Amino acid sequence: MVGAIGNRPYQHERKMSVKILCMRELPGWVVERAREMTPEVEFVSRAAAEADSGLLGQVEASFDYPPPEWLARMPALRWAHSPGGAGVGAHLTPEVLAHPAVYIAAHIHAEPIAEHLFAMLLYFTRRLPVARRLQAEHHWGGCGPLDTLTGKTLGLLGVGAIGRRAAELGAAFGMRVLGMRRTGAPAPYIARMFTPEEKAEMLPLCDVLMLTLPLTPRTRGFLGPAEFALLKPGALLFNTGRGKTVDTSALLAALESGRLAGAGLDVTDPEPLPPGHPLWDAPNTLITPHTSGSQPETMRIVGELFLANLRHYLAGEELEGVVDKEEGY
Repeated sequence: MVGAIGNRPYQHERKMSVKILCMRELPGWVVERAREMTPEVEFVSRAAAEADSGLLGQVEASFDYPPPEWLARMPALRWAHSPGGAGVGAHLTPEVLAHPAVYIAAHIHAEPIAEHLFAMLLYFTRRLPVARRLQAEHHWGGCGPLDTLTGKTLGLLGVGAIGRRAAELGAAFGMRVLGMRRTGAPAPYIARMFTPEEKAEMLPLCDVLMLTLPLTPRTRGFLGPAEFALLKPGALLFNTGRGKTVDTSALLAALESGRLAGAGLDVTDPEPLPPGHPLWDAPNTLITPHTSGSQPETMRIVGELFLANLRHYLAGEELEGVVDKEEGY
């Protein structure tokens, strides 16, 4: 069966047995169901692999990505399954790019991250921190000018699964939704799609900007001083993609000057954000510690996708959620 790794082919045949490296512990129910598929599945813990490097040469699958320096000793590795998000650019080291293994990303975070983006947006437009302060003071008073989303223009930088769900929510709030994606291909709920080469045309149109970009060589520093200068005065910015897609110094300058009315950041550069960093105290800034993708069902969804791919692999079928190593997602 032939599939693809980025633009390169891979091939495997129907199998009855497989040795799986567990870089992190698999839930018991996943292990039980895997053994129901084939009794000849063997799970190798990280500790066992570190103690006996000969095991690495027999591993065909890995739950969570193995360290890049291990790959030279893993010629049999055919696929590695991430329990995290869609963007894996930070993992694509030269060793990973050179290895023929397929990398799988679990695209499971669209709903919680899209909801998180709009929770942060409403935090600002409905002035919830002011209301909470007045409540703490036991004071019944006005919160100041409140805003609505209806009629505002929402710009989405990145229209993958998360961006598509954010577009749907934005349209439900009565917002005009613009999008940006590498291909420029249209998507539902998006009035106009731009390419990255057209960002100078798109940015001045946006009242609200949401970033869900993966980190790739093309997206690193995607918003810098020139881009912040193009934004509408009083725009709001939200980032749940990767911190390094935004120039932190330029972001701070835009917040401190008031050009940005506020920023909601689930990701930062650096990350974790160290104590004493000026972003902590930047005006009108809400920071969450890279938790926007959290949901109660995460491990169940990840486990089901892992089992689906194990079933595909044993049957010699194409795998689900294969990362394009050239694009990083």
